[in-house]
Amino acid sequence: MLKETIRIQGLVKLAEHVRREIGRGIGGERKTRLQEHVADSIGRIDQILREKRMPEGSLASPSRRAYRFLKDIRWDQVQEAASSDTDKPAGPVALRWTGLARFAERMMGRLSQTPGEKELAEIGQAIIRMSRQIEQSLEQAGAGPEHLTVATRDWRGWFAWLADTQSLAEYAQAIERARRILMPAAREAGRNEPIAIEFRPIRHMWKMHTRGGKLTIVLPTPMVRFDDATFTDLAAQIFHHAAGAKQKVLEVMRAEAYQDLATELEALGGIVEATRGAFYDLAQSFDRVNTRYFGGTMERPRLTWSRSFTGRKFGHYDHLKDLVMVSSTLDQARVPEFVVDYLMFHELLHKKHGVRWVNGRGYAHTRDFYAEERQFPQYDEADAWLTKLARG
Repeated sequence: MLKETIRIQGLVKLAEHVRREIGRGIGGERKTRLQEHVADSIGRIDQILREKRMPEGSLASPSRRAYRFLKDIRWDQVQEAASSDTDKPAGPVALRWTGLARFAERMMGRLSQTPGEKELAEIGQAIIRMSRQIEQSLEQAGAGPEHLTVATRDWRGWFAWLADTQSLAEYAQAIERARRILMPAAREAGRNEPIAIEFRPIRHMWKMHTRGGKLTIVLPTPMVRFDDATFTDLAAQIFHHAAGAKQKVLEVMRAEAYQDLATELEALGGIVEATRGAFYDLAQSFDRVNTRYFGGTMERPRLTWSRSFTGRKFGHYDHLKDLVMVSSTLDQARVPEFVVDYLMFHELLHKKHGVRWVNGRGYAHTRDFYAEERQFPQYDEADAWLTKLARG
């Protein structure tokens, strides 16, 4: 007998919003209103669980992580916003890459036609060159991600991701899967135009437009991780607005495979440093770890929390951008400080040890890496905590 799973619409977005608000500092009437809103949401969820006579563990993993975060907020410890905030990033500068938009459209057009092996390799080389040009332009301008608009960072991440051969192959395979399922669905709905499918940075679940007699279906890049069943649900949502199809697609979008790629794209695009979370400050964690384990000699990388509550990948170090990203899942009152410090220690070890290359393949977790990681006094406890969080 299958166990019933309860999903609470909008709960994850609420938790992410609350975490950002607390991280920025909030007080007075705004804090009171936010606290009341959270209490009301928690009360309604508790009522649903009581009526169904089901435990908290019946909540779907994303909803459960959000619920637990909201329920564990210690409002008396929430900091108010500083009167003078000097940490705000500078506004975006007008950096432009001539022909970037046209180039992206052209590459997506070629990829949408399921190119052969030779053409796919040519597309890959063209994308690599463009990605390098973007990075060189930023370096010459002395600009960091804090100087770019969100849209520009999204495109930067898209090009950087596709510059990897495996990512490009994954993209091309996803085009084939999506075409095999979306095209017949479009025909059944009376759409007989030629069809093109694109995976690109967008905030919507999907977009569709007709131009020059061609129907283009635009999807968020992380949907390359969709399997046939999910593309079938997506087709039912797009062309038939089938009952329940949207919810099924959203469930997969909240799952680990999708969120992991979304986080990777975010990191590749460049992160505007934001060390202060709702309960922990990454700058303070870095200082503790740097002093205790690196003798204060480690140069501080960029530090930031992830946008979403991840359930499997809790940290990431980007060697090219010298960036440590920590999952917002750890920014909770119930998570001990040593767990955050262990994750910080783990990512800084990546900065220290770098990547070892053997026969063209990179290895980040080497024997020396594991040996040094074991020096963390509460290694086993921290690992147990991460396993617990991964299981929801």
